[in-house]
Amino acid sequence: MEASHAAENIMKRWILTGGWRDAFYLYEPGRCYSKGSIGRMCDELEEIAASDSAFANKWGTRFHRWHTGTK
Repeated sequence: MEASHAAENIMKRWILTGGWRDAFYLYEPGRCYSKGSIGRMCDELEEIAASDSAFANKWGTRFHRWHTGTK
């Protein structure tokens, strides 16, 4: 169980620092599957950012990848 918690923390850090949004993929995932791990984490982080201005100032407010040309 400890390994899965560590893996989740690493994924959250990847999302927070923009790695998820900025990476290039052979098959572009767009916004991502909303019920998947990354989609759930992005939703959670956006909820935190909406209610915590210090968090939002440090990390931003949007964590999902958006399709090219949309914001």
